Amino acid sequence: MPLVSMFKNDPNLGSVNQFVMLLQRFLVMNNVLHRNAAGADPVNGKFDDATESAVKKFQKDIAKITDDGEVAGGTWAAIAGVSYALASVYPTNPNDPSTKEFPLLRHGDQDSVVTVLQRLLVEYSGSLPGQEFIPAGIITKQDVQQSNGIFDDKTKQAVEAFQANRGLSLVDGEVGSDTWEKLLFPKGRH
Repeated sequence: MPLVSMFKNDPNLGSVNQFVMLLQRFLVMNNVLHRNAAGADPVNGKFDDATESAVKKFQKDIAKITDDGEVAGGTWAAIAGVSYALASVYPTNPNDPSTKEFPLLRHGDQDSVVTVLQRLLVEYSGSLPGQEFIPAGIITKQDVQQSNGIFDDKTKQAVEAFQANRGLSLVDGEVGSDTWEKLLFPKGRH
C-alpha cells in the first residue's frame, strides 16, 4: 500500500487521515508546523490551513521544490530523503479504506510507506533533542536510501528498539496500529 497524495480540501481524505498525521509529524520535526496559540498539538490528521502553509514552507525552504501545497511523489521523496522513484503515491480513494489507514508492515515488505517509516526511525535515532528513542547507528539516512523501500534487518532492529524504548507490550519488529501510534505520538497525545 503506497503513500497517498493529499491536498487541502481533498474530499477523499475524510475528517481524519493517518497519512496526514504522518505528514504533520514530519512537518513538526522540520520545524515548519507548530503548536497553535492554545498549545494544541498540530498532529491531528486534518489537512487544514496550518498544514497547507507548513507544506508550502517545507517545499520552498527545505526541499527547494514547487511550493504548491500538494503532497505527492516529489514532496514525499523530499520528506523521506530518497529519490522520486522510492516515493510512489496513489491518489486517495474514498472507496478504498486502506488509503486512510496505515498498513501492517513487517520484515521483507517493500513499499514507499516503508521508506517513510525508515526515515522516521532515523529521526528518532538521536537527531531530535528529547526524542532519542533508538540508539544511534542502527539505521541511518544512507540505509534508507540504499534499502529500496524494503523492510530489511536494520529496519526491524530499529523498530524493535523503538518498541522496547516506548514500553510497547509486544516487541516484535512489526509496525501495526500500536507502533504507528507511538511513532506519531512518541510522548503520548497531548
